[in-house]
Amino acid sequence: MKKKGLETLVLVIGLMVIGSAVFFIFITDDRTGSTIYITNLIISVGFLIYVIYSILSGNNLNREIRLLNKHVESLKEEIGKQKKQIAERDATISQRNTELSEKSAELEDASTKIHSLETTVKELQAEINKAE
Repeated sequence: MKKKGLETLVLVIGLMVIGSAVFFIFITDDRTGSTIYITNLIISVGFLIYVIYSILSGNNLNREIRLLNKHVESLKEEIGKQKKQIAERDATISQRNTELSEKSAELEDASTKIHSLETTVKELQAEINKAE
């Protein structure tokens, strides 16, 4: 039974118990003591229903807590995996940035050498042109 339906049922039964207890205490004219006995029985049954409802409700809440704790643990594991992946990717990015810096330095050195060689070639061509 759904939780709301069970709560409504317990409330209705509780109201019926209180109503019948009030009826037997104040409405009936029987002064032999049987009305008090019946009233005590009605209140006892109502209290028993409330205790059973409380036990069922407590068990359901404990079950939900266990399920939520399992869910929290699985989320913690997932977070750990994600953090590990992020750390691995950060390490890869750092390594590639280092490689990129090295390659940029090599490229700049090569560009400088090419520029100096072009200058040397131009000077040699100028000397060849003068010699001719």
